[in-house]
Amino acid sequence: SNIAPVTNIEKLISKVNLDNCSISKRAELIFHLVTHFRNSNFNLLLDSDSRKISKDTTLFSPIDKDIYIPSFCKIRIINRELYNELRRRFNITGANPARELARILGRFNFKAYEPAPLVAKIIDECNRQTSKKKSDVYIKETILALYKNFCNNIITEETNNTGLLLPTQSGGFEKASNLYLSKEFPTGNIAYDIFSHLHTDDEYIKPYSYFEVDKIGNIEHFEQFLIWLGVNPFVKYKLIQSYTD
Repeated sequence: SNIAPVTNIEKLISKVNLDNCSISKRAELIFHLVTHFRNSNFNLLLDSDSRKISKDTTLFSPIDKDIYIPSFCKIRIINRELYNELRRRFNITGANPARELARILGRFNFKAYEPAPLVAKIIDECNRQTSKKKSDVYIKETILALYKNFCNNIITEETNNTGLLLPTQSGGFEKASNLYLSKEFPTGNIAYDIFSHLHTDDEYIKPYSYFEVDKIGNIEHFEQFLIWLGVNPFVKYKLIQSYTD
């Protein structure tokens, strides 16, 4: 028979040259493969630069604002034309089309864009690389990307602890929630005068100048960003539950 067995379909598709394939034809192919080979995972989706993505890359639905993603993160935004063609081909017309398409294409690592999952994905990858390489280069790039998104009001959700590893005054790395603003920051300066005898350099974040973001915002705004990340402006708060008979 000239028909490829189901077990070999992924290998067969990987060898097909689709460089000159139109977006509509690609969407049509994805539709038929998803419909008829439900347990297979094909590498056919494109990012916003029309590049084919690897299977271990997470692809988010399009948004209307520019979004910044660190270069080392395996995160991309789907090609908008392909996204629209897939919506049309799968006849998705509901109130939340991205979520419905994510349900259909979930095994392709396609997700509906939401700020919290995107931030969590970026932070997880940054922490992994930082812990592995013991280098601050990943933190600097991550901070720059997240701060640009923060300035563009792309990530505005309140948070108390993002878990991002940040550089300390002593040269190490610590979770944001375990750190305090250093005395170079406006609020940090006030807190330092009061609480400095209680903390060591292991507990203070690097100064504003370290992050090289002065061309994007100002120190007051960046301080608010760090607090959003989970850095403590004054003291750390712990939730203590009391039980009574």
